[in-house]
Amino acid sequence: YPYLKNNKITFGQEKSNTYRYEITSFNHRGFDFALYKYDNKTLESTLNIPGDYNVRNAVAAIVCAIECGVTPEIINSAISSFSGISGRLENIGRRYGREIFLDYAHHPTEIFSALGALRAMSSPVTLVFKPHTFTRTRDLWDDFKSALSLADYIILTDIYPAREKPIDGITSKRLAEQIGDKATYAENSDIVDIIDNKTCGNVVLMGAGDLSFLIPLLTQ
Repeated sequence: YPYLKNNKITFGQEKSNTYRYEITSFNHRGFDFALYKYDNKTLESTLNIPGDYNVRNAVAAIVCAIECGVTPEIINSAISSFSGISGRLENIGRRYGREIFLDYAHHPTEIFSALGALRAMSSPVTLVFKPHTFTRTRDLWDDFKSALSLADYIILTDIYPAREKPIDGITSKRLAEQIGDKATYAENSDIVDIIDNKTCGNVVLMGAGDLSFLIPLLTQ
């Protein structure tokens, strides 16, 4: 497509963009939004997954599709039926009326975005988080404290080492202590009991480490 190679196309919420989108309404599962090319409305659509950042992702895909000649009708059908991808705010079941989510977020920016999306759906939010690698935890220590604190209840498990060796003073227990009263460190065997008896609200299992062992325990 020579047109795409020789022209700059931008998108965003500012009027200066080639394509501008507006979020027109919100519900606990997603967003309605409208897309304009300059001042002309191109389409209206519904995205049935949480997180305004996912609207930006959807608009990026829509713009590419439009510029390649895909019709708005086909685009709308695809967007409205999209239910997300595995491991990204994936709803994996329920426990005593509480929804259980799985999310791969393991960087503070990702954590903040994912927790913000969940809090927009409902509050409070219980987070079970497994930090990934000692060096990342050390280097982004304060950022992790800020991002994790967006949750109402925080259960921290041991750091997933990958190929690294432990670093003195860099532990999930110490991180929980510095976050404060709403955070606790837990052994794997205690996590479900803590969720059931010391927290409330929807639950998200988060991190790049392996938390999949909790799925059958929480959703049976």
